[in-house]
Amino acid sequence: RGGRSGGVPLGRTQAEIAHLFDEPLLKLTTEARTDAGKLLGYLPQTPLAKRLAGVTDSLRVSGDGNLQTSIDVPLRAAKQTRVTGTVTLTGAQVEYNDAPHPFRDVLGTVAFDNAGVSAQQLKGLYDGHPLRLDITPVPAQPGLTELEFRTRVALADAQHPWLAGVPAWGRA
Repeated sequence: RGGRSGGVPLGRTQAEIAHLFDEPLLKLTTEARTDAGKLLGYLPQTPLAKRLAGVTDSLRVSGDGNLQTSIDVPLRAAKQTRVTGTVTLTGAQVEYNDAPHPFRDVLGTVAFDNAGVSAQQLKGLYDGHPLRLDITPVPAQPGLTELEFRTRVALADAQHPWLAGVPAWGRA
């Protein structure tokens, strides 16, 4: 029915052992709806802790979030554990260590698995400007994640700090 894991109150949770006499596989699925900061804190409790350490250590998140995870543990080869899941943000605030302002009203779904973290078309606001964000793991370099931010600023905002280092011809 539920419980707690890593400080996160879990909702519907299911565990089963498939292929008991052949290649036993422990399958865990769970859902949680709570503060997104608690959900971020849950990730270091999973087998993805080392893989996602750079991401989870650099962020602070607050607001509503929904978590769905699936963990498959081959009982004869636990190092081959597979983790997949999603965190859906519904108006969250995200603070990143290197960003001078928080990202506000963040909406969208972030997926994670053994390859890393990914997201398509997260929406939000940064310093009052609408923002879209894609997150992609870099397959050739495990542990590396690429973030692509897209926004539009009016020419009147041409001195905006985001544009520092962008040549004038690139600002059009």
